[in-house]
Amino acid sequence: MNGFNAMSGGSGEPRFGDVAIELNLLTPEQVDQLLDRQNYFKSLGLPKRIDEIAVEMGLMARVDCDYVLGELHKRRENKSTDAPQVVVGEDDAPVPPCRLGEFELVSRL
Repeated sequence: MNGFNAMSGGSGEPRFGDVAIELNLLTPEQVDQLLDRQNYFKSLGLPKRIDEIAVEMGLMARVDCDYVLGELHKRRENKSTDAPQVVVGEDDAPVPPCRLGEFELVSRL
């Protein structure tokens, strides 16, 4: 079984390996290695996240893992709801028109 199929598990929901492969950050073979290692840790009673293992094995930098996790979060969120959700404090949260206008006035000074 290649990494892409192993990660998605047939559920149709995107997984870390799916996104990393799509972004050309990992190959399917590398995802298989990560899954094998994850299963090994699980068998020892030490569950680890696949992104942690990728960093420990030197297959990915932490910044790349964080990027994949961000993309994964966006995709799962978009898939779970069609209505936009605004979370206070997020960088990509919509700015109300009056605030945007205030910023434009200040930036012209």
